[in-house]
Amino acid sequence: MGDPDAEKLAAALTSAEKKAGQQAKEAWSLMRRTSRVKLTKDKPRVLTEIARIAGASRAASLKQSDSAEKFQELACILPGLDSWIGRVKPQLLEELLSDTAGAASKLVQLQHQLPHVDVCKLIKSRPSLLSQDEFAMVPRGIGKLELVFGEPAAYAKIVQMFPSMLLVDAEELLAKLQQQLGFDIDAHVVLQDPSLLMSVADNRNLSIW
Repeated sequence: MGDPDAEKLAAALTSAEKKAGQQAKEAWSLMRRTSRVKLTKDKPRVLTEIARIAGASRAASLKQSDSAEKFQELACILPGLDSWIGRVKPQLLEELLSDTAGAASKLVQLQHQLPHVDVCKLIKSRPSLLSQDEFAMVPRGIGKLELVFGEPAAYAKIVQMFPSMLLVDAEELLAKLQQQLGFDIDAHVVLQDPSLLMSVADNRNLSIW
């Protein structure tokens, strides 16, 4: 007979590989769609905006023609991008344009992690979730949300309203809220009014952009 533990490990690894392969396939599908996506009629305005906020340092590494191609890829991955790209910090924009395949992969992973959340709207509200730094914080944030609220469907509303909840310790915030109120409060009460939880968050570290 084989080693049961070894068999379980092999099965787990196979499952993980399949999941990673599926996510890569979905990300690639997003990228392939770029050939069918056209920029809006305001393309010159958008490119001018890119050049303006990205600055001379990035302009030296990406020609305008390259910027157009990369922006088209991002526009495919993130519908409506041209309507809010002007609010994105230059450093984040540079990161997204330099690795559009990575952005697609992150978007797919977020959709798998947050099945009840409109991820495109989530990113529109907080594009920085696609940055390396914030994206790395998301799994821990989701873990804390699950600990406090249970199933993903339960906390989807609060994440949609306040994307920064993915970057904080929901358990710690709930404890702080209860301390301020002077009595225990059920987590599901907070779901009815998510602003209660956000009122105790340290907003200095939760800027929208």
